[in-house]
Formats: sequence, structure tokens, C-alpha cells
Amino acid sequence: MYLIMSEHEKDHRDVAAYYDQEPVAMAETTGAGLIWFMGRDHLSPALSNADEYALDSSRWREAISNRVIDLARRMGIADGDKALELGCGIGGPGRDITESLHAQVIGLSISVKQLENLRRISQEVSSPYTAAVMGDMQRLPFADTSIDHVYSINAIYHVNDPRAVIRESARVLRPGGKLGVDDWFITDDTSQEQHEALRYNWSTGSNGFHNFDRFSETIEQEGLRLVDMIDYTTEAGEFLSEERFGVTYDAQIAPTLREAFPQLYQYEGYIPAHADLAIAQLRSNILYMGELYRTGGAVYRQVIAEKP
Repeated sequence: MYLIMSEHEKDHRDVAAYYDQEPVAMAETTGAGLIWFMGRDHLSPALSNADEYALDSSRWREAISNRVIDLARRMGIADGDKALELGCGIGGPGRDITESLHAQVIGLSISVKQLENLRRISQEVSSPYTAAVMGDMQRLPFADTSIDHVYSINAIYHVNDPRAVIRESARVLRPGGKLGVDDWFITDDTSQEQHEALRYNWSTGSNGFHNFDRFSETIEQEGLRLVDMIDYTTEAGEFLSEERFGVTYDAQIAPTLREAFPQLYQYEGYIPAHADLAIAQLRSNILYMGELYRTGGAVYRQVIAEKP
């Protein structure tokens, strides 16, 4: 779903308010917007540039699921493990991990509407993933060493203090437990203008989007040991191009969004042209992300760290 908040300076409460807006909640309920073309229950982007995925939007959900499950497997998440999903959204990653690896996943979100929809969708698809709590990933409501593994899929970019997230994750992890992060980051080459554009386009907090090198350093400073990293930046940059994503979006995504948006935006003064503007702006923002991947202004990576 695509909506812009008017203020750049946001904290975690504003991010929660964004996701609890009625149009966003309706989009999550109906499967429209970003959630629709990424698979109804995933808020993470499709990154595969393989033809069978990149050029067929009906398989973008599958591409995301493959990436998430691969991360969980490399983390060592196994049958019966208690895994905490930070920024769980409406539960797509957790349902994938629960089904594939039979872990006991607990979700955490600051959005009431997201938690409601997580439970609703899980019940509709008969997934056991219904344990989810309201909370801030910078202040986890769990006891020390009470969690086997902690992971986050495309969510830490929202928070203002990634060090607090890492520190809290280390606190609740058992010895030998893993922290897995799948997310987009800025780099030393990201300009202030680009950083501000990213925060605005993707509705993050006032310090949202974090420098990857600083993030990695913080992991080790907080007592965790980096054990694995996979870089999706090149593949994501190749996929998020005019010739690949743009053409597929126009042919396969835009027509459905054009039908769905009028049902979501029923406000005074609404005209059909507003849907076209939203569709075009969403397209532009995603392609802008691809441009940053190609030019070094952003990276998309998976990182795994272990608690000694």
C-alpha cells in the first residue's frame, strides 16, 4: 500500500500511526497495493532478477518466500525452536518459516491493525502462526535468554535506533542463538538528499534507513559475532529497472491497482486521476530504489550474527 506522511520527522509512534491508517488497514484486508502484488501477506520486496520470477508478478511472492526461508535455514531455525519476528507486519515471513521449518514463531509489531490482520490471515490459511504481541523492537517485552532466534525482514529500516534493536535482540537471545536481518541500507555514498527521499518515500522514522557498515560494526560492538552475509544489491538493481520491473508493473500490476485504489480512497474530492497519480508515484519510488542499488546509494543484504 502506498501513502505518504506529510512530515519527515517521524518516530516509532508515527510509523505505527501510518500502518494503522484506515486505507492501509483496508489495503491489508483486501490485498491491494504493494501487498497485493507482493503476495497478499508479505511486505518485503521481490528481489530476484531470474526471468521466471522478474517477468511474472504472480511469482514474486514465491521469490520472497524463497529468500526468507533460505535466511531461516542458514540461521539454523529448526523444528520446535522459538523464533521472534521483529516488525512482523501481517505475518508473511512467519507463516513461511512456520510451515517450512515447524518453528514456534512469535511476532512483534507496533501496529494494532497489522497484528489483527496477521491473526486473521493465519486463521484463514490454517497457519499456527497466531502468537503476536504489540511492542517496540527497541524495547522488547521478553525476558533475558528466552528466545532461540531473532529475525527481521525488511523492517529495521523503520526504527530510529538500530543499536537498541541489536542490544535488545542480544539480550533476549539464548547463547548460541542467531540474529538474522534481511533489509535495505544506505552507504557512505548516499547523499543527504537521497537519504531524506528514502525516509519520505517509505515512511520511516526521523533516522530511518541505516548505514550498512555502521550497522555491522554495531552488531559486534553489542557482543554478537557476524557469521554470514549475502548481498542482493546487484540482482535487485538489475530487476528494479525500467526494462524489467517497469514493464512488468505497467502490464501486470497497474491495472489491478487502478481497480483497487478507488475502493480504498473514498475521501471528499477524490477523482479517478488520484489513483493514477498514486500508481505512478509508487512505480517511480520503486525504480528510484533500483537506481540507488545500481549507483551505490543503497544496498540490500542479509546478515546473520550469533550470540556467543
